[in-house]
Amino acid sequence: MNYSEFQLTTTDNIMLQAKLWQTDEEPKAIVCLIHGFGEHSGRYNHVAKEFVEAGYTVLGMDSRGHGKSTGRRGFIPSYGQFIEDVDVLLETAADKFPDKPKFLYGHSTGGGLVLRYVYERKPDIVGVIASSPWLRLARDPGFVSRLIMHIFSLFRPQFTVDAGHTPGLLSRDPEVDKIFVADPLNHSKMTAGLLTGGISNGEMLLKHAAEFPEIPLLLLHGTGDKIINYKGSVLFADKAPAETLTFLTYEDGSHELHNDICKSEVLEAMAGWLDRQLISVAV
Repeated sequence: MNYSEFQLTTTDNIMLQAKLWQTDEEPKAIVCLIHGFGEHSGRYNHVAKEFVEAGYTVLGMDSRGHGKSTGRRGFIPSYGQFIEDVDVLLETAADKFPDKPKFLYGHSTGGGLVLRYVYERKPDIVGVIASSPWLRLARDPGFVSRLIMHIFSLFRPQFTVDAGHTPGLLSRDPEVDKIFVADPLNHSKMTAGLLTGGISNGEMLLKHAAEFPEIPLLLLHGTGDKIINYKGSVLFADKAPAETLTFLTYEDGSHELHNDICKSEVLEAMAGWLDRQLISVAV
């Protein structure tokens, strides 16, 4: 496996740190990765390795305000700008690998973002993976808190709260928490703009799930997720086009299925799904 890092520039001049995990031979396709809130793409090294061993090249980036990318921690000016950042990632993949099929893969906040991106942009990709996508929070902030944060998002969108880190929520493997806390690139800074944007994005996606483009979608969620409400994914799956949807649930699975005790099964399922989409395209 060949690994490299480089920098991308957004339309509003934010620097995004990009990572490329390449196969030693010609890749089957390119998987474009969007991570979740408070983390960075480097936490997906083992996921990328699994995909590379299956014959794929992975292109990821640290989202604005995360990891090694610039921008205020946990802040997005708008979901529209967030979507344009995904444009930058896919355009980079097209420039570097013009003749290769492309996939989008997002987790949590990234999962909600790739679903929104596909819904709005209807991109020329072979498929999209959304794991534990932010459609609804496991703990709703409540009407008053949501109203206050909405007001802040309008007048002080950079207002920041510390979302904190509660051990045991990410994974049933205690080592995951230890590594997460020790990593200086992780953070728990959630701005009003990101919180209200994420909530609104999830509700919009649930409202329009039946109109989701007929692009193959792999949706994964653990029933034990205490960060993102598993039932949100169930509601989306019930309405989304059944012909192009694969919905995998993991009993008692935690938020980060790719880091949970069932991770081997999850990674194998994702790699197998990627292969099946390429076979369908070839046929």
